[in-house]
Amino acid sequence: MNLTFIGMAGAGKSYVGKALARKLKYRYLDFDLELEKKFGKTLKELIEQHGESGFIKREEKVVIKHTREKDTIFSPGGSIIYSTNAMRHLRRHSLVVYLDVPFSVISGRVKSIIDRGIIRRRARTLKEVYERRKTLYKKYAHVTIKCGRNIPLKKVIKAVF
Repeated sequence: MNLTFIGMAGAGKSYVGKALARKLKYRYLDFDLELEKKFGKTLKELIEQHGESGFIKREEKVVIKHTREKDTIFSPGGSIIYSTNAMRHLRRHSLVVYLDVPFSVISGRVKSIIDRGIIRRRARTLKEVYERRKTLYKKYAHVTIKCGRNIPLKKVIKAVF
């Protein structure tokens, strides 16, 4: 069984994914790192070079390439939610878990949407990005976990299994 953690930058996808992978003895795969490795550029550079649409297409290809693996925890970037094809693929090949973290926590963790390489899709502020994505995260998630500043692993395990 595969798991995919979705949510905003700063939601804790990488933290939870790595911790759960260790506990379950699963493989952990961070799609942002895979993108940077494949193209030899930071996310910000990829967005600047290819634009938001071009970046999302590259992100989608990386997701589709890897999601047929077994016993893997996937951590895509928050913008994966803009790719209907990638999200349908993730839903077919994994249990999609949305880490629903309040904006007050996200804003404390994410200082710059530009330096962080966050796809904005016509949004100007982090709050606008958060509000636009929240509906999409809920739409594609099999499971939603309400989180606070800390995300207890036991809560995640209980919600997933």
